[in-house]
Amino acid sequence: MKKVILLGVVVFALALTANVAFAQLTGVTADDTITPVQLDVNSTIAIACQPSVTMGAITGTGYSGGAATITASQNAAYCVVKTNNSTGYKLEWAASGVNLDNATDLIGPYTPAGASPEVWSMATNTSEWGAHIMSISTDESSTTWGTGDTYAGGKWFNVATSNYEVLSRSTKTTPYLGSETYVLFGAQVGADKFQPTGTYNQDVTMTATTI
Repeated sequence: MKKVILLGVVVFALALTANVAFAQLTGVTADDTITPVQLDVNSTIAIACQPSVTMGAITGTGYSGGAATITASQNAAYCVVKTNNSTGYKLEWAASGVNLDNATDLIGPYTPAGASPEVWSMATNTSEWGAHIMSISTDESSTTWGTGDTYAGGKWFNVATSNYEVLSRSTKTTPYLGSETYVLFGAQVGADKFQPTGTYNQDVTMTATTI
């Protein structure tokens, strides 16, 4: 009886010693933090515009497209800008030359009274062309371009050979759809202007830049 009890005590003692040693072996840890795990997402921007615009013809004198009936389907170019840039983009236009050219014959640039877009107004002995950002454009400012899309209802400006900012946006564009801009081109031959017949043209570049 004594041997049995003594054996039990020895076995218990050995088991207890082994458990303590195992606990000491597996309970030692150390850690460090990887901070941060970082990824940069860079900005991208793309622009696509329709390739050409054929403005409404002028017979003798008057307005291309009509003074009150000018429409996007005839006189406007359509552009789409897409960017993931969190602070948005700006859109600028610039022409290869200031005039609409037909060999040596010219239609001059619209000449506003100041440095900002204005309601169309010119002398009767001149012929001029210009452009307007339509109110249906996603990021158009009515303060800059007015609320109407006619010669008298909207605001117009010349398309110079240096970049001119026509609109901007302070956030990324709508996914997939992007921001739509309609550039409406206008021209007038004054009542006292004898403008030679012909096809007048000029190249206009639209530039989208992240900001």
